[in-house]
Amino acid sequence: IVAFIIASAAYESYGGVFIGLIVLAIFVFLGYAFRNAVKITAELMRISSMLVPRYWGPIIPVFVGTLVNIAFQMALIYALVLVALFQDENVEVQVLYRIFSLFWGGQVVQNVAHTVVAGAVATWYFLGGSPFEVKSPAPGAAKRALTTSFGSICLGSLIVAAIKFVRFLLQEA
Repeated sequence: IVAFIIASAAYESYGGVFIGLIVLAIFVFLGYAFRNAVKITAELMRISSMLVPRYWGPIIPVFVGTLVNIAFQMALIYALVLVALFQDENVEVQVLYRIFSLFWGGQVVQNVAHTVVAGAVATWYFLGGSPFEVKSPAPGAAKRALTTSFGSICLGSLIVAAIKFVRFLLQEA
């Protein structure tokens, strides 16, 4: 209904009403098609809301990752300012290199935090309620993310950063 109203108000013509009806039909179809997924999502949210007070450790990597990402971005911005002040002959290449580094470093930090949280949840899921249950799964998940999984995280982040960098170049061209 909201999509219908927005499309109708935006075009204020019969074409807008027709587009609004099409968008409304799509939303009704998607709501009907994914009604079971909504139930599963609601159950997962209920379970996760019970887990946060019990295992608060996965929240820490998210905050630490955010702080590291902010510090990393500030350092790169400072480097960009220095490059601009000292006007080297390869200033464009240096700026592009630092922008790519910003994309890649930010992606690595984000993916490490994501992997730690996913590892902690997986540890709870597979070991919770068993004799092997871990009291705080976040440190083990962080160790795995920063040792055995770090290469995969960096490679995946490199691919995503390259795509974001190309998109940035195309938008700025």
